[in-house]
Amino acid sequence: MSSKFVCGLMLTAAFTISAAPARADAGWSFSTGADYTTGKYGEDITTNILIIPFSAAYSTDRWRFGVTAPYVRVDGSGNIVPGAGAAPGGLSGAGDPLSTATGGVTPSGLFGSTPAAPAPPTPTRIEEQGLGDITLSVGVTPLIASNGARLAFGLDVRTPTGDEAKSLGAGQTIAALSVGYSHPIGERSAIYGGVGYQRAFDSGADSVTATIGAEGYITEHWMFGASAQYAQASLDRQANQSQASLYAGLDVSPHLRLVGYAVAGLTDTAPDSGGGVRLVFHP
Repeated sequence: MSSKFVCGLMLTAAFTISAAPARADAGWSFSTGADYTTGKYGEDITTNILIIPFSAAYSTDRWRFGVTAPYVRVDGSGNIVPGAGAAPGGLSGAGDPLSTATGGVTPSGLFGSTPAAPAPPTPTRIEEQGLGDITLSVGVTPLIASNGARLAFGLDVRTPTGDEAKSLGAGQTIAALSVGYSHPIGERSAIYGGVGYQRAFDSGADSVTATIGAEGYITEHWMFGASAQYAQASLDRQANQSQASLYAGLDVSPHLRLVGYAVAGLTDTAPDSGGGVRLVFHP
């Protein structure tokens, strides 16, 4: 990854503190969908990124274990390495559905502004596709207050399974630690936030991240939310990255949820725009 840097795919960053399902039972969950962003990411040419993540997770009242394997397509700069695929707020890295409204926080930790080594060279246009970096995650919620407030910690490890030469992966193992807190407002709404720290094992580059948001159900089956994210630049010649998102979720059935979202970059190094959908299944 010495000649590349990793930029954000909507909310695919370790600072995305998402949450456990609002109404799902403990056990297995599976999700897939599509994430698309476009932007110059601080470079001279536009880069379009498509990610189709396949995720699985097992949750208990306080613990959560997950894995996400993304299919990635990059059309644009060869300096841009995509994230691993995560939706805002209500979907964590391994596919938990709707988030903090009457639920709890579980850090999702999928990587958008992942640390990089030296500043990128002049961009070369590429068009590549294939397996991206697989991410393993574990989360624990040690504090669940009587009013529903929750404090959670998470560890995410991004493994170098994507082809670095094709800009499909970071080319090194990257770990992220995060802490998130959600506080209920009424019976079915909440505000949430979190901070994280991520470090690349080989290059030693690191970054501090943060997120804040709010969400809630407006009907029996519909919920809406909004969030904003920030990632500290890991290199002197890179800029800090900020972006914001709006998302909505629908409980299609007791076992199936649909989530859609849109994202807009607030800095030149973030994607100009993007969006995606998720289907989450709880057997």
